Amino acid sequence: MNSTSDDGTNSNPPEPKVLTREDLERLPDFARKLSPAIQAQILKALRLRDAGEELYTNKLGPESRAQELRLRLGDKTREELDHLDFHTSLCGRLMARRDHGKTTFFSLQDSPGRLQLYARRDELPPESWELAKALDIGDIIHVKGRVFKTKTNELTLHVREIRLVTKALWPLPEKFHSMDVEMRHRRRYVDLIMSPESRRVFRIRCRVMDYLRRFLNDRGYMEVETPMLHPIPGGASARPFKTRYNAMKQDYYLRVAPELYLKRLLVGGLDKVYEINRNFRNEGLSVKHNPEFTMLEFYQTYSTYEDLMELTEEMLTGLIKEIWAGSVLSYQGEKLNFQRPFKRIAFRDSLVEIGGAPPEAKHSPEAARNFLRALDKDLDKKGPLNLAELQEMIFDEAVEKKLRDPTFVTAYPTDISPLARKNEADPSVTDRFELFVGGREIANAFSELNDPLDQYERFRAQARAKTAELGLSGSPESPESPESSDPGDLPRPSESAPAPAAPGAGDAREAPVAVHAATPAPPESPASTGSPDSGDAEGAAAATAVSVPADRTNQTERAGPKAGIEAGPKAGIEAGQEIGQETGQETLVEAGPETGAVSADEPVGSLSPAPGEAAEGTGVARGDDASPPAADARAVPTAPETAGARESQTSPGAPGTVGDTGLPEDVPDDPDDSDDPDMSIFIDKDYVRALMYGMPPAAGEGIGIDRIVMLLTDSPSIRDVLLFPHMRPDPDFS
Repeated sequence: MNSTSDDGTNSNPPEPKVLTREDLERLPDFARKLSPAIQAQILKALRLRDAGEELYTNKLGPESRAQELRLRLGDKTREELDHLDFHTSLCGRLMARRDHGKTTFFSLQDSPGRLQLYARRDELPPESWELAKALDIGDIIHVKGRVFKTKTNELTLHVREIRLVTKALWPLPEKFHSMDVEMRHRRRYVDLIMSPESRRVFRIRCRVMDYLRRFLNDRGYMEVETPMLHPIPGGASARPFKTRYNAMKQDYYLRVAPELYLKRLLVGGLDKVYEINRNFRNEGLSVKHNPEFTMLEFYQTYSTYEDLMELTEEMLTGLIKEIWAGSVLSYQGEKLNFQRPFKRIAFRDSLVEIGGAPPEAKHSPEAARNFLRALDKDLDKKGPLNLAELQEMIFDEAVEKKLRDPTFVTAYPTDISPLARKNEADPSVTDRFELFVGGREIANAFSELNDPLDQYERFRAQARAKTAELGLSGSPESPESPESSDPGDLPRPSESAPAPAAPGAGDAREAPVAVHAATPAPPESPASTGSPDSGDAEGAAAATAVSVPADRTNQTERAGPKAGIEAGPKAGIEAGQEIGQETGQETLVEAGPETGAVSADEPVGSLSPAPGEAAEGTGVARGDDASPPAADARAVPTAPETAGARESQTSPGAPGTVGDTGLPEDVPDDPDDSDDPDMSIFIDKDYVRALMYGMPPAAGEGIGIDRIVMLLTDSPSIRDVLLFPHMRPDPDFS
């Protein structure tokens, strides 16, 4: 039998015997390529089965746990235990054994702890003793007996019966040939068996999750669950994972962040919400980054980012106190002080005061570039970068790693904060903070942007940057992209582009004002979306077209969001008020058959105009191409009549309108964007529409739970705190 150390596995395992041809023939096919030690253990299991032993029973359970017995009986003397004569049963994994002729000591490990077992040949039934001799380290067994203490005062179970619960076929690692870091991460199940420290880490993680829930629940927050599959990779700037949604016949994306769905709930009247969620980002794979990770995101109305600073301080100081009973945390040999208040510094000031950048880098792109070159950063491969992006690179390179004690960095540039509210005193920065501890970002929060027009503009700018980064069509780097493509205009699919599977999902033809649902939540199938029974006007036929005067085009990014929305509210939101009252020139018209109106029976894919006809036949005139409405288009003289005409000609199930706003979807964008369908996948128009219903002033925050657990457990790698981190494929099964 194997000989082992007191607290480990086989310290000196015997060499496996040479297997005969008969032995090899008994092995299952997959086992013939495994090591001789594993093959020998599999053969032993087969022989036990031949002898009538049940290898995997489901009929046995413990009466006690090892830790429970230690707490209950550990303080009693040998005499007290003898007098008590306490009998019980345990189940657990065999972790060590020492054979002494007719007696054997085992070490049994269950989930809470370990307990020593003592067995004598003359006190066990013959079948139990034979089984005891055949047991391997790693087997799961059931034992019955009396609790006593040895001469060395060790709490022990005097075994009177042994049963096999589960036969292990793969030997555990040797105690003195410890598992390397990669194996611990790749085979977490073995790591948890072998390492009490790993089990401690994940118990602390569980306590962290429990504390965060209690903290928010006690303050009136509601825990919610939002979709993991998104039609648009929104909520954060990150490369998404893409999957195919067969029932919807379209591509979906694994959640990058839950932010936009949580803020929809604020619109709906839920004042305080949070979600502990798994996010997925198709980016780095390292000891610092895992493609899937856990975040806490919470939002509350009628608050600002400054309110969340106070809440975050209270939350984290309370967490440190609960786990470690103090305010100072030891992390990788460094003392981190979580005593309130945390340090605070503005983003641009940190570049100079902490990063060592020249003061000119706060305002001059050239000064920022020169400083980055001095840091040996190669900017030639980065493409064109604006000032905020250059400053962000300086921060990442020269500032972040120096932020050791908890520090709030505030006033981030607007250009790198697409969802945050602009600061009223300085619109070039936002009401935002990030919290850094130990040189890493722990939390990100801001006062929420609730202006739908501003939000749409930022979405478009972000979408163009993302399409350029990913090399999608329409980006400046894409060979098929038209040279004159305007970055500000929402694109339209070309004639050859397939029609979207559901109304609004990936449809890039609507003007900025026509913000319609990209997809419902939960998703609806194409057959059911917009049905007459739905009670919603989403997808109804377009009943209006807007003619924009020539002298008002190209005023804002070629009739971009501002120009379009100036017309939009006049045309549809304000009960169909005539646009002529705004411009003094044009009149709101109904779109007839020749003006691009959408029939409820007409396939959406058939509506794309032919090249050169983008501004013609749609009821929209731009610049020098301005043309009068089609001959059969009827002027709508009054607002009430407009609304009535729309109501009578709009069916809930037809594609083309924006809910109950009456906004047309087929107002075209610039013709130069007709070959750029990809940018629309990054613009969540349904979220913009939600904002158009009105979201109260609010603030929200995301906290990286994995990084919090790393701090609390003194773990240098994110893989240490994830049960199953992503690893590159294991080339060897043996």
